[in-house]
Amino acid sequence: MLVVTAAAVIIASVVPFAGKFLATTVSNPFADALPDWAQESILELNRQGVIKGYEDGRFGPGDPLTNGQTVTLLWRMLAYEHFLQEPGHCAQRYDDIPPSHYAFVPLCVFRAQGWTTSDRRFHPDAPETRRGVVELLSTVLGPTLRSALKDVSADR
Repeated sequence: MLVVTAAAVIIASVVPFAGKFLATTVSNPFADALPDWAQESILELNRQGVIKGYEDGRFGPGDPLTNGQTVTLLWRMLAYEHFLQEPGHCAQRYDDIPPSHYAFVPLCVFRAQGWTTSDRRFHPDAPETRRGVVELLSTVLGPTLRSALKDVSADR
């Protein structure tokens, strides 16, 4: 199982803006404490609008990362760097992702790009696996990450 904190650090290390971390101290905007080893990555991604936390103000550092969160984080990262734009109109493509769901627009964009499957259900609240994150990053960012799959078993 991949947790939210680890996902933030992974995304911060893979994305183009990984080297632009804060030079000054920024206070934690979240209601819960952030792990010291990940705080700089989380705060920078929050400043850039990639990580927003839960509606109740928590970040949830030990929470399992979900399928919906993975797609949303990656979409926000790409949108921040102006690699993707929000579409003018999105039709509902997944039976379990209504237009009010936080992952609706990211999934609309990813599906239009061919980065997600054509299944009718996405299971946005299901826990994401390390392999799933690597596969999505590989699909979106290119074949350079494919070699990492050989070191990740299917059940992780």
